Amino acid sequence: MNPIRLSSVTLLLLLFFIPGSAQTITHGDGSALKDQYCYEDRDIELKGWSPDGTFTGCGMFTKNGKWYLNPSIATSGVSSFPFTCVITFAAGGNSLSKTLTFTSTPCPTITNADGSVLTGKYCFEDTDFELIGSPVGGTFDGCGIVTQNGKWYLNPVKASGGTTVFPTVCKITYTPPTGAGSPISENILIQKPVVIYPPLKDTFTCTGEFKLVGRTLYAGAYNYHWTPEEYLADPYADSTTGTITSTQVFKIAATDIVSNCTGSDSIRVSYNNPEGVAIFTDKNIVYPNETFQLSVMYGKPGQEYKWRDVGKGIDIGNTDTVEYALSTPGEHRIDLAITQGECSSTASRTILVINSTSTGNTNSISDQIDIYPNPTEDVMYVNSPVRLDATLSTIEGRKVIRTEDIKTLSLKNLPEGIYLLRLVNEKENLIKTQTIVKRK
Repeated sequence: MNPIRLSSVTLLLLLFFIPGSAQTITHGDGSALKDQYCYEDRDIELKGWSPDGTFTGCGMFTKNGKWYLNPSIATSGVSSFPFTCVITFAAGGNSLSKTLTFTSTPCPTITNADGSVLTGKYCFEDTDFELIGSPVGGTFDGCGIVTQNGKWYLNPVKASGGTTVFPTVCKITYTPPTGAGSPISENILIQKPVVIYPPLKDTFTCTGEFKLVGRTLYAGAYNYHWTPEEYLADPYADSTTGTITSTQVFKIAATDIVSNCTGSDSIRVSYNNPEGVAIFTDKNIVYPNETFQLSVMYGKPGQEYKWRDVGKGIDIGNTDTVEYALSTPGEHRIDLAITQGECSSTASRTILVINSTSTGNTNSISDQIDIYPNPTEDVMYVNSPVRLDATLSTIEGRKVIRTEDIKTLSLKNLPEGIYLLRLVNEKENLIKTQTIVKRK
């Protein structure tokens, strides 16, 4: 009899149709079924060659259309280890059995430093999270693993490996000491960074009003919180307006609604309002070429000054105190320009230059006039040997009170600040000027 010769194609076809030739049992992820399992109360998904098949045997059960092996259930009531039992998968009239061995040795585990279940999901932050491997004495490797002082840590930033696509997944592995079990691996998920971008830059306000804007580098849904809240119109928005009366530092915290990860940044808002500066002079009335002094009142650190004789159109100094003299009789306005950062303001003062030959005895009368109390919160008194009319003006020159034959003057309804009182006689000759301070 001649032997039957089969082509390679025919052999492959025959092998394909031989019942059971493609029958396998694997883990749910497609990895090979193991011969030996350690003791743990964990559901391990198993798959057969057909979705319509069923499993039977020790530790097997079904849940939500999937089949699982649980070593704890498989060894329930067993006192002698290692323990051997059989599982079987049947489908389409075919079946396959596997003998599994279970040991009493606990499975290697990876936990957080406090013994709790491994976090698994981490926010993108440059922080070292300590890991514990069991049985102790093994080694870690994988993404973001660092060791120091005999301890093992996971660093999410290092684990991300410089990727810009988030969330990203990578794997860490713990290898127990020799003879203490097989290596165990866990997937680690790194959430997208919560980064305030562009970074906040310090700013200033001249009026006290300002606006804050916070944006994030990655798109998503975020909750925002600015602090301190009391200066802001809406501290829970990504952008808000506010008002301050002194320099403040604000912090924004953005929290990813999905991952609950948080990022933050801070910004300094400098209050550079130069308003409120006044000019003090030791003499309101001077003779020609008589030296007088001008000084800044209520100045603030960081301010710059420039004094100017408006009539002559010349600058006369740039410090907080200057000395000056005027030669021409009459009223002369001295301006003070105040600059603080990008903000600026001005103040003015009027100096009267008189000729002693034309003023009669006004200088001696001025010396006999008492004005008190100064500063005042309400009523101010004027004692004079002659009848005087009064005009009270702001330091900017705006007249706020006029009165004849002055004896008392009520400042109760005026805002606090610096005022200039001008006293004249019946012939409208200037007798005296006095700086008045109104307090609350």
